[in-house]
Amino acid sequence: AEAAYEKEFNKAKKKLDDAQKEANRYLKKCQEDVANEKNKYSEKINKAKKDVANAKKEYDKALNSAQKKLTQAQGAYNRAMRDAKKKVTDAQNAYSSAMRKAQDKVDKAQRDYNNAFKGAQSKVRGARNKVNSLANQRNKTVSELKKLSWRKAYKAPYLSAKIAGLETALRTAKGALYAAEGILKGLQEGGKYAAFESAKKALEGVRYGGEYGVLEGAKAALDTCRQGVEYGVLEGAKKTLSLVKEGSEYTAWQAANHSLTLADETGGAALTAAEHTLGTVGTSAT
Repeated sequence: AEAAYEKEFNKAKKKLDDAQKEANRYLKKCQEDVANEKNKYSEKINKAKKDVANAKKEYDKALNSAQKKLTQAQGAYNRAMRDAKKKVTDAQNAYSSAMRKAQDKVDKAQRDYNNAFKGAQSKVRGARNKVNSLANQRNKTVSELKKLSWRKAYKAPYLSAKIAGLETALRTAKGALYAAEGILKGLQEGGKYAAFESAKKALEGVRYGGEYGVLEGAKAALDTCRQGVEYGVLEGAKKTLSLVKEGSEYTAWQAANHSLTLADETGGAALTAAEHTLGTVGTSAT
């Protein structure tokens, strides 16, 4: 009986030892699986994070480059517009100055002409008034002489002498009138009139002359600059920046972020499963 008991005991003990060895082997395998999954998870996460960092670096690089080009293009456009506007301002000032000087000359020539004309008109008017006054006096004296009665015949020599004197004075006054009228007529076509007309022509010449041409050219250059080469470069830089913000570098960055999330989810799930299996080893053994 003792021999039979020992035989059965040894047989049972062997099964227990074999089961314990199998349990230890399985436990070790589960532990190794957990360690492997941890390493895989760590490697995938580190690689995904590195990929995200590199992608973000490339995106930032492209974005900074596009923003720098935009800033440079904006500066070039602003400088070009500022220079073009300055040229317009300078040309406008030069044109206004030339017009003002030409207008001043016209105004002066007109004043000189008007003053001279008024003076000549005044002299003609004075001379004509004197002629009329002397003619009236002569006519009145002649009439008085003709109507002289025999009682006042003694006045005849006096009146005749007076008439003769008035005739002489009248001829002198008419000469002065003719001279004044000649001066007035001469003024209408003379030097001061010619200076006035010349100043007006000079004004019209300035109005559409060299300074005007420069001003119009500066305005045209400003309009061209407003939507010209620098403007085209600026718009191109804006478009480039917009494309970079959602372009290939941005897409690569977002893809790297997605890969990181996916690596975290899949790797974390595999690690959790391995840890769960390891946790059930002791329970299963019990």
